[in-house]
Amino acid sequence: MSLGGIAELLFGVKAEQKQLEEVAEPLTAEGAERKKPRGRFHPGPGPLSSARAMSVSGPHPPVPLSTEISLIENALREQGSANRHELSRRVGGRYWGPGRLSEALREAVSQGKAKRLARGEYAPVEEP
Repeated sequence: MSLGGIAELLFGVKAEQKQLEEVAEPLTAEGAERKKPRGRFHPGPGPLSSARAMSVSGPHPPVPLSTEISLIENALREQGSANRHELSRRVGGRYWGPGRLSEALREAVSQGKAKRLARGEYAPVEEP
């Protein structure tokens, strides 16, 4: 407590019975120009030219889903129908990347390699 009292004596501002605006200018005051000091470090991303060795990458070409579709087809044929969660566990879909399992399931159904049942179940397609 005594250390706080000493700090108040050294750094305190005489503000008793004064309005807050008299003690300090409000942060939202118009016309308050804040100048950035030159040569000081400002955290955050720098200019684009600061990383000359890294070029900006463009959109990546789509990666074919043939491997994932065949894994889904084989898992359904060998172990029977399954919901999305169980099928993901069977084929290791959590390691494929974001959205990859959904794309592969959608493509497998559209190619006729699997069929979608009610409540998110997927089943193998019966061969004639």
